[in-house]
Amino acid sequence: MMIVNFRKLFLLKVVWALVAFLFSVESNAQVSHIREGFVPIFNGKDLEGWHISRTNHHGTKGNFFVEDGAIVMKQFPYGQGGIILSDKKYQDFELSLEFKGHPGTNGGIFFRSSESGSGYQVELSGDGQPGTANLIGEMLRVAKGAQATDLGKVWKKWDWNSFRLRVVGQKPKMTLWVNDVLMWEVRAERNDLIADTTSGMIAFQLHWSATLMPVPGGRCCDFSWKPGAAHAYRKIAIKEL
Repeated sequence: MMIVNFRKLFLLKVVWALVAFLFSVESNAQVSHIREGFVPIFNGKDLEGWHISRTNHHGTKGNFFVEDGAIVMKQFPYGQGGIILSDKKYQDFELSLEFKGHPGTNGGIFFRSSESGSGYQVELSGDGQPGTANLIGEMLRVAKGAQATDLGKVWKKWDWNSFRLRVVGQKPKMTLWVNDVLMWEVRAERNDLIADTTSGMIAFQLHWSATLMPVPGGRCCDFSWKPGAAHAYRKIAIKEL
């Protein structure tokens, strides 16, 4: 009887070790597929190195979690969003990541962001919808923005799309590539940030909606998240310059 129990215990340990190994392989695969010279700032397993803002105007809860090696963002409660920020601040850098989102949603990649989400933004309108990859400000008047007029030529519907963003200088020179194709290059006319700040956090925005409860088949405005819709980010890495 004791022999059988020891065998069961041994087999259980083997199974758990195999599961842990496979999980490690998957996580390492997510981290390893990054651009040469870049350092991962998301480990593919949990939200270590990131935190959810409790001071932004999109919501203070949201639903942020890691699934299949990606940071996934969903509204919670319905209609309420939020932002998740890197613990570390960055000044001059290149940021590399992959993004996937449901149609009819809205969010963005913030950079040189404050804790409350004031900063420069690369807009993300669902699955490559109008506005995606444009340069705008969030709680910030940007003197010079940009539009990704060639986005439709390279965007992959219902799939992951790669973004690479380069930011350099006090009056930042900002360059964006989507799927390795140049979208725009902008030299700011001034430092648009409050008090001429030159560094800030990387943040991902989960936009709020006007409706607080699901309306079957309805929408309130240009961008209205449906229940269960999500934005996801993976292979997030940075190269400080």
